[in-house]
Amino acid sequence: MKKIIAAIAAGLAALAISGCAVPGSTSTTAVSPVVAAQQAAEKFQAAVTAACNVIQPTIQPFAIILNASPGFSTFNGDLTLACTINSTLDLTSINSIIDSSTTAAQTAVGGISSLNSTDQALIKAAIGAFQGSLKNALAQYKATVAAAAASAASTATAASAPVAASQ
Repeated sequence: MKKIIAAIAAGLAALAISGCAVPGSTSTTAVSPVVAAQQAAEKFQAAVTAACNVIQPTIQPFAIILNASPGFSTFNGDLTLACTINSTLDLTSINSIIDSSTTAAQTAVGGISSLNSTDQALIKAAIGAFQGSLKNALAQYKATVAAAAASAASTATAASAPVAASQ
């Protein structure tokens, strides 16, 4: 059991750290805002998939117990939306997970008497790591899209500015 918990903890730590780094090109070549937004969406979806690939097998052994808890139902619904409909970027369910359903789920897990304290801690840590990973991925997505939009706006402004006559 200790080996399993150690392996899961290592996976959660790797997931939390991977949410901080965005793999990809470090090229400074100009990219159109549409392409930048598409690339940001793809990276965001990859990060959500990675987070789902850690949280789902971690909580799966406790699914029957967790699904019976009313406080866990909103999180479970948001988790299902985020993880199974990952081909469509759904910021509403991601924001719900980040802002509210993870806290409710962690509180609900603490109140499930049929889970021992080790299992409760494991599930709470997995939910917290999932939330942190999504929060980092969403922040990176929003920053990339905003930067692309600002770049497009400044390029359009510069292109429409009058050129000074040379003497």
